[in-house]
Amino acid sequence: MNIVITGGSGLLAGRLAKSLSNKHNISLVSRKNIKNKFSEKSLKTFIYRSVGDLKNLLKNQDIVILAGGPNHNDSANKSIVDIYTDEIKEIISFINKDLVQKLIFLSSIRSVSESFSGNINENTPAKPSSPYGQMKALVENIVLNCEKSEKMKRVVLRITNGYGFPAHNKSQCWDLVVMNVCRQAINKGNIKINSSGENFKDFLPINAIVSAISDITSLNLSTNEVFNISSGNSQKVIDFILYVKGLIEKRLSLSIPLSIGKPSLGLNTDKYRIDNSKLTHYGCDIAVNHEQEINSLIDYCVNNKEK
Repeated sequence: MNIVITGGSGLLAGRLAKSLSNKHNISLVSRKNIKNKFSEKSLKTFIYRSVGDLKNLLKNQDIVILAGGPNHNDSANKSIVDIYTDEIKEIISFINKDLVQKLIFLSSIRSVSESFSGNINENTPAKPSSPYGQMKALVENIVLNCEKSEKMKRVVLRITNGYGFPAHNKSQCWDLVVMNVCRQAINKGNIKINSSGENFKDFLPINAIVSAISDITSLNLSTNEVFNISSGNSQKVIDFILYVKGLIEKRLSLSIPLSIGKPSLGLNTDKYRIDNSKLTHYGCDIAVNHEQEINSLIDYCVNNKEK
């Protein structure tokens, strides 16, 4: 299949493009220069300044995956969000007139809420409280309802707290907790977190996310769908940090000091479950292997250690 992936400089898009290129022809687009960052023959990169630059590229694609968009900080800027949502509408307008079979939007579970308890499935009422979650919810609505086409199926994937090594050094991912912890340990020989880590998160390795998305590209869907992509198990952030710390210490034969901050207000301090049974019902297996992904992240940080 021919697949276009946006957000080429991002953590997930880069890993996804490399993986899918084993079976498909991938066009990875970005505003940043990511040329020469990939060696795969079936993976081509494109730089664009406006959606108009992508008009010819979007023709005769089988799948379009929307993996780009404003980050946590930029999502608070209305003008940035307005430009982004206009681009999404323009892309949909282009591909509705062509032969695209499937449009996949990589959203976030934060489009539903910032604070969870109990079991959360795809029908849980959405009450996003942060600008980032609100932006994701807005784009979900655009993707599912804007300029409907009988032929093209739309898929929204609500992804939990993904982590892992980036495909290239253009990826701005090091403020995410697991990556930040690993980088601190390798570069500084210590770890400092600003909160107490008593809040809960559902951590999910990038390799599991990529595998699930790969399965979804081949699904024969009769309707538009929303899926949760999760491990199905939340755990305290501090417990996961200690797990990462232990793997680093074992691999590098080090003792790494850990400094913990004060409790923060508004964080999710209840255990919860992001239900992924709808996705697994479709035959998509979410195989979680934290040790494998963390060891690959350690390797990346060691090989790219700051001097």
